[in-house]
Order: sequence, then C-alpha cells, then structure tokens
Amino acid sequence: MISVQCQSNNLYQKPIYFFTLCHHLADLMYMFATENIKINEMEHETKQNPVSEIAFDLGTVNSIVAGGGNILVDKPSWLGIEMGSKPPKICCKWDKAMNMKGRSIPSIEIIQPMKNDSMLYNSVELLVMELALEAQKKCIISAETKIGIGIPLDFTYGDRLVFREAFKNLGYNDVYLIPSVFAVAIARGLNVNNVRGKMIIDIGGEKTQIAVICMGGLVSSKSIPIGGETLTAAIQEGLRINHDIKVSDYTAEEIKRISGTALSDMKNPQAEHIVFGPNTGTDEQIQATLSPNEIAEWLNEPLTKIENALSNVLERVPPELFNDFSVDGIYLSGGGSMLYGLAERLSRKTKIKVKLVDNNYSVAQGVEMALKNIQENQFIIKL
Repeated sequence: MISVQCQSNNLYQKPIYFFTLCHHLADLMYMFATENIKINEMEHETKQNPVSEIAFDLGTVNSIVAGGGNILVDKPSWLGIEMGSKPPKICCKWDKAMNMKGRSIPSIEIIQPMKNDSMLYNSVELLVMELALEAQKKCIISAETKIGIGIPLDFTYGDRLVFREAFKNLGYNDVYLIPSVFAVAIARGLNVNNVRGKMIIDIGGEKTQIAVICMGGLVSSKSIPIGGETLTAAIQEGLRINHDIKVSDYTAEEIKRISGTALSDMKNPQAEHIVFGPNTGTDEQIQATLSPNEIAEWLNEPLTKIENALSNVLERVPPELFNDFSVDGIYLSGGGSMLYGLAERLSRKTKIKVKLVDNNYSVAQGVEMALKNIQENQFIIKL
C-alpha cells in the first residue's frame, strides 16, 4: 500500500505533495488496469481451449462436471419447471430450486431429474443442458469432445435409452458410460486393470453400490436402495415418533451433518443438537435436544442393511482376491459416506481397514481420467 503524508491541511499550499499524490495515483491506476488485462487474457485463453474430455456425475443430490483436469460445475440437482409450459420452461435451478421444495407455489414444479421416480429423458435433458451451459462458461465443448457419464451398477436398458435420447438431442454423439465404482478407483490412483482385487463402497443419495474389481471387470457386486437420503428420512422419522416434531429435509440433513453418528461409542462423540419444529398434532412450535446416541439408534436400521449387503458381496469373493483388499483396505466414497463413524463401523463389521475417500469429486474425476484410455478400459460402454 502507498502512503502519502502531507503536513498542511490545504493540499494546494504544498504543490509538491499534490504532484506526488497524482503521480502515485497514476501508477496505481496503471497497475490495476494492467492486472485486469492479464486476468481477462487468462480467462479468454482458458475459455478458448477446447477440452478433449468432459465428465458428468449426475447425482440425485448434486451434479458435477469435470473437464481439462478441473471441476467446472458443482450444483445441486434441482430444477424448477413452470407448470404446463411446453416445451418445459426452467424458472429456477440449483440452490434456489432446492430451497423452494415444500413451499406452496402452484405454478412451479420442483423436480430432482435424477431421482428414480422422475428420471425421464426430458428432465435429464434439461439438467444436462443447464450443466453444459455452466461448463461452457469456463471451456469450449467441441464436436470432438468425448463425453463420459458415471452410472450406477443397476443401470438398466431403459436408463440407457433415456440418456441416449437426452444427450443426442443436445448434439453430443461421442458419449460413453462408465460405472461409478470404477471411476472412484481410478480417481484414487488404483490400477483397475491388473490382477489385484480392489473393493469399493460408494454411498450416494439414493443407492449404496458395493463392488469388487479385478482385471477391468466386476467379480462381485451389489446395489441396494439405501443412501444419504435414506439416512435423512430416518432422522425425520425418529423425530416424529420420539419427539412429535416435524422437520424439513434441510433440517434433518443439518442434524445428520452436525450430530449424526454411525456408532454410539466413538472416542470423540458428536455434539448434541437442539431442534425446533411444529408439533405433529397441534402445529405448536416445540423443541427437543438430541444426543448423538439417540441419532445413532435411528440410523441403525439402514446402516445394518448396508452391512448385510457388504457381507453378501464378501461371501462371493475368491480367497485370493479377499487377501488383496484385506491388505490394501476397502475404499469408501460418496456423499453418504461422510456420516461420522461410518468407516469405523464398517471396519469393525468386516475386520478390514476401511479408508474414507474424502473427495466428493471422485466419480467425475475418475470418469474424465478413464476417457483418456478408452481402448484399455473394457468396462467403458459406448452410449
């Protein structure tokens, strides 16, 4: 910072100070102008570089787009559609649409395009279109750009048709499907094509996917309809039954994040949580204090289902591969995996070290990396 001192209250009585001040101001203006030109040139240069691969992780809760080694878009997977509009008109999206859920606005339908019960090609197309528009603010997606999409293990032929129609209508022709469990492993730096077995647990918004990978293929796998949203719903149900309180999805999500735990005997327990909400019978505003142990009880049923699915996959693994990840550990990923104590709980269940992949971008990053070696990765499917 440049400091200019004047001994007189009247600057014009000291011409030399006035001249010095003007000189310094001119220098500052030139410096700022030069820096702005450099920044604009950098942004222009970045945008003018077409990316060779673009990766989409279309999640129930959040959608992520990666390209050029960077995360281009990270947005909540929510859209607000004007009721009765043809073609569908988007009137709000991302955080704004998510925050409008549950509010009585008859003219607007709030949707999650990737939710199982609303996954139609037109809603998926709208989501992809909006994500692509966001991505193109930072890069150029050309006709030669390879498009990759992370998909779940239970991806059906019907889902494939929905994706094909949606991406084709947007002009994307070179499109590939990549199972998200492979993408997670690749992003973690694991060689999915060698003979050593790897185990991945990916807990998303609606599903938990468990897979053992070896030589570019699936040895044993299972997908169950339990995810982060299931845990959130369990907290809402626990509050309703035990405290007669109704809370929104957002409030239950905050309770899970701040005070939720998978185990009641953690060395460093989560904090208690004071929750306010309307009484289920009278709508009178009441409050309750929740302990981590109480929340752990509410979450026990869905977490036990994840444990049972994990045991089912392990039972079908050949001993040689079992020995591989007994040494290397099991990798736990996905937004639902962030529940406090979950990695420890699964470690106790399996007697194998469970490593938390603390990176919400693993699927998108892994899909982009996989696209660079399509010929080597036999698990990649052309859409």
